[in-house]
Amino acid sequence: MQQTVMPANLHAVVMDHDYLALSTEDQFLHDANIITTDSLSRDILQKATCGQAASKLWVDERTKCLTASTFHRICHLTSKTDRERLVYQLTKPSTLSNEATRHGIKYEGVAVAKFEKITGTRTEQCGTFIHPERAYLSASPDRLLGDDAILEVKCPHSA
Repeated sequence: MQQTVMPANLHAVVMDHDYLALSTEDQFLHDANIITTDSLSRDILQKATCGQAASKLWVDERTKCLTASTFHRICHLTSKTDRERLVYQLTKPSTLSNEATRHGIKYEGVAVAKFEKITGTRTEQCGTFIHPERAYLSASPDRLLGDDAILEVKCPHSA
């Protein structure tokens, strides 16, 4: 069988998209339902993912966004970075579990209690926050300090 039509030039499709309603990137985000979110949806998701790593929804939602935890990896790609492996790692639901993360999870509550006692500040658990204008960006702080500050807890495994 002989091919009668040349394959599409993907570079041309991406670069010359005047004939498309959306760019290929925006169409992908739209099809994946992550290009826009309303305030209510973001609030519901934040509350539903409050358990963070213990929440299957939290683990699944992280595969739809560039998270604060993974953004550094994206910004520091080098020619040696295995991009296929990185995409796989970022888009497949998983939780990191090693001795250091288990230690951090075990002592996070102790550290939070100590922080609250020393500062006299109450903290609140939270889940995933989706950016209101860029729904492909998210962050999951460890705790909230009122309406305008966060707490990130670090419990080093070794000193």
